[in-house]
Amino acid sequence: MTPKHYDFFLTLVQNCFNGFEYNDGNKSIKVKPFCLAAYDIVGTIDPETAFGKYMSQIPSDFIASAKSELYRSNRGWIDRGVREGKIVTYRVNEKLIIAPRLSTTPSVGIDSSIDTFIICFYDNHIGGIRYLDTHLGIPMGSANGGKEYKWHKLNPRNRQKVFDHLEDIMNISCRGILVINTNLIGQSNRLTANQMVGIIDGCFSGYDDDPQQNQEMRQVLRERFFSYCDGIPTHCDPDFQKLDPGDIVRIIVRQLSYQYGRTRDCTPAYATLQSHESYPIQLADVLVGCISRRLVDGDSLPDSFNRLFFDTRKLSGVDKYVKGFYWFRGD
Repeated sequence: MTPKHYDFFLTLVQNCFNGFEYNDGNKSIKVKPFCLAAYDIVGTIDPETAFGKYMSQIPSDFIASAKSELYRSNRGWIDRGVREGKIVTYRVNEKLIIAPRLSTTPSVGIDSSIDTFIICFYDNHIGGIRYLDTHLGIPMGSANGGKEYKWHKLNPRNRQKVFDHLEDIMNISCRGILVINTNLIGQSNRLTANQMVGIIDGCFSGYDDDPQQNQEMRQVLRERFFSYCDGIPTHCDPDFQKLDPGDIVRIIVRQLSYQYGRTRDCTPAYATLQSHESYPIQLADVLVGCISRRLVDGDSLPDSFNRLFFDTRKLSGVDKYVKGFYWFRGD
């Protein structure tokens, strides 16, 4: 493998994701944005398509190198690209999809919609925003004196695009998602600090005798989410009347730090940006809007989501329901 072949592979992934043009003789041909599949490099492609014609012009030594280096364990192009933070990968059926990682640092986005609260643990939120823009043609709406992505600003046609491509958006942008569906939020969003603590703790305690969601499994899950948010810039809208965004971030990070019967030292990192300044908030707004709509309509979430049994003993009072769900890229 020559270094230039690996670099060209990364460029190819980025060009396909952004869309590009090339010359075929005296004619300029445009390739529309799409997510490259590993098979698209080493497999048989329809030569009559714009991308197929482009690949037919690629030097044969690159293709030969790709066939031996693309999938090689640990030091192959795909594993190396993921390890170096240059690409993200996920599977659609049996196809391995490759997208460029456009964000240089991880982040967290928090938002709510109707009875649903979402925490998005990003490693590529800019990639998710770019996908909304260039792949789906989702427009920004006017809000807060600027332009931003807002679920309630989307027309039915664009909402349907998000419905149809929900898992692509998640896979490109997020390494994990925690979803909590509860009537404790409601239209007025008057959740208290104690209720927020109970909501987080209820997702990770109880059910010790359940073989699939026992105490050990839940602690591993909590640790994984904690590693995704401790010291990570966390973006949150002022949706709740009794809790400001900084309070929400502190509660979430602190409760996720819980280990061996106590909370650990942790670093909540609240990003003091308004929604029109924050892509992590805007992307979370679109995702929670779509997810909550599916739950309200009685539709199931994608199969890649896992149900998380909730320990209602962590919340006082009656007339409450809470459902938890979690998702990880590749799980």
